Amino acid sequence: MTEMYNISYLIHNTPFNVVSMDTEYPGIIYGSSDMQYRNPLAQYWLMKANIDLLGLIQVGFTLSDSAGNLATLGPQRTIVAWEFAISDFDERIHPHNLESISMLKTRGLNFEFHRVEGILSYDFAQAMLDIGLVGGANEVHWVTFHGAYDFGYLIKALIRSTLPDSLQDFLNLVQLYFGEHVYDVKYMIKPFPYLFGGLEAIAARIRVCRVLGVGHQAGSDSLLTQMVHAKIKADYFQDAELYEKVAGKIHPLAN
Repeated sequence: MTEMYNISYLIHNTPFNVVSMDTEYPGIIYGSSDMQYRNPLAQYWLMKANIDLLGLIQVGFTLSDSAGNLATLGPQRTIVAWEFAISDFDERIHPHNLESISMLKTRGLNFEFHRVEGILSYDFAQAMLDIGLVGGANEVHWVTFHGAYDFGYLIKALIRSTLPDSLQDFLNLVQLYFGEHVYDVKYMIKPFPYLFGGLEAIAARIRVCRVLGVGHQAGSDSLLTQMVHAKIKADYFQDAELYEKVAGKIHPLAN
């Protein structure tokens, strides 16, 4: 996990302590279109049912500073996004959403490579703890887009258990491991009805272009999440107090 030490150096020794992240997983097995399941508690129960059953596939990180400047490595000051292959999922034996797996294959994911060469999510979580990326590093800020499942899968790996029954207990674990500076772009744009849709759609509406990879690759999506967050923050959250009001609000687990 050499790259974890590069991440550790950047977050602890440079201004690049904002971690934009994305995960890929085998879709969802349990869902509902019933409006009564749109409240945060019911959304959490559906999320828990899926995450408890399914396995993580990829994790992507992109680092930046509070102004949105991207972290660089090496004398060439190369901009980087990290993508970690997780070995938990085996499509031959583990439950999954067939359409989601087919879509991920079209985006270039090699499940045999992940199974053979990837890292177990529990070991990945331990590496995050070892470098101080989670679990007390309150100087680290986290950015996601529609981040409930992102945090859910990482919490599952960190506690090596199924998710807690209580939504509040889950949110307490998010704060324990990821701190108070958690920002979900999907929640941030709720007051702006003309900003709607998924990550790709929002990026197009604010004229942000993907510059690496394709959608549903965790590294590429973490970078696009960073770019969208930086633009939304600059355009709509110049007021620091307004920005802090959305801290800790994870879509769709918050009203």
